[in-house]
Amino acid sequence: MKVATLTFAVLVVAAAAATAATQPVNSGRILTTRAWPGSEQYGSLTAVNADGSGLVTLAQNAVNGTWSPNGRKVLFESSRSGDADLYTVNADAGGLRELTFSVGTDQDGAWSPDGAKIAFESNRNNLKGEDVFVMDADGTNAGRLTDATGFNGDPTWSPDGKQIAFTSDRGGSKDIWVINADGTSLTRLTTASGADENPAWSPDGTKILFDTDRTESGNLDVWEMNANGGGEHALITSPALDALPAWSPDGKQIAFVSERRGKANRSVFAAKADGTAVHLIDSAAYGSVTLPSWGLRPAGDTCTIEGTIYNDRLNGTAHADVICGRGGNDSIYARDGKRDTIVGGPGRDTAHVDRLDRVTGIEKKLYR
Repeated sequence: MKVATLTFAVLVVAAAAATAATQPVNSGRILTTRAWPGSEQYGSLTAVNADGSGLVTLAQNAVNGTWSPNGRKVLFESSRSGDADLYTVNADAGGLRELTFSVGTDQDGAWSPDGAKIAFESNRNNLKGEDVFVMDADGTNAGRLTDATGFNGDPTWSPDGKQIAFTSDRGGSKDIWVINADGTSLTRLTTASGADENPAWSPDGTKILFDTDRTESGNLDVWEMNANGGGEHALITSPALDALPAWSPDGKQIAFVSERRGKANRSVFAAKADGTAVHLIDSAAYGSVTLPSWGLRPAGDTCTIEGTIYNDRLNGTAHADVICGRGGNDSIYARDGKRDTIVGGPGRDTAHVDRLDRVTGIEKKLYR
């Protein structure tokens, strides 16, 4: 289960994205989980641009989402049918599909680099433990990859698709392990006391991020190691929890969850790949935002800010944005003094725009 397990966690639906402005808007979108306190399984998935703008909702009653390699789908877990199962939804929030139907929990899904397979964590063969499974991307042909008692989960694929890193307590404590995608050559990468969990493989395949409490018992930090397990070192630390790291698609930045704003207010931050220049990306007015997944924009997608089929509020940035509503009754704010393009969806959209903006498909235009 991809959570930071050592400290108190409260999640809540947030009101707005943070107003950071340090990253270009074309560097992909960051997917996060928001939920009411005590009901994480009924959370929602939201996506935000890397500069903190363009917050939209992709799915309700959904948590722990992950972008597909081409950025066109989101894999997530939900208990909407009873126990936790895996689903996919299109990036515009349409095309919902259930993938797993087993007794027990199926969760923490991870796409293979080619999008053809999905690794996930399940207790379908052992209700007292968890194992890593691999299935086809349509949910068929699921097979068990690990067979140890206890916990085996949090899978992540190597960029070449040949290996899967995961968390396991088979050695007595939670550590990072790696196994070939066909189930052979199981190798333990970390052996320190405490908990090492939530591995994240770098896009170039040379590094693995993970979170650990080895520096301070009960408080997680983000560490980095070589893909073979050598060179372990602290990367992102603070007196508060820093955990659940996710690489940007180009490998130049890292998104992570932190309690720097308070234990009851987890937020998503980003930093350079060397751990410097930490800055806020997404936060909640009350409660927390967590579980980031940093995805590519689909090839050919011209939208710097993209809505969904829900009723979104889409805020422009200081850049010349292309703001695309998708189907809800959207409110679009593009009053940045730049020459923006605003494209409304099928719903009844209101745009707050400048005179220089190009506006199509908008029922109501409000100028300065």
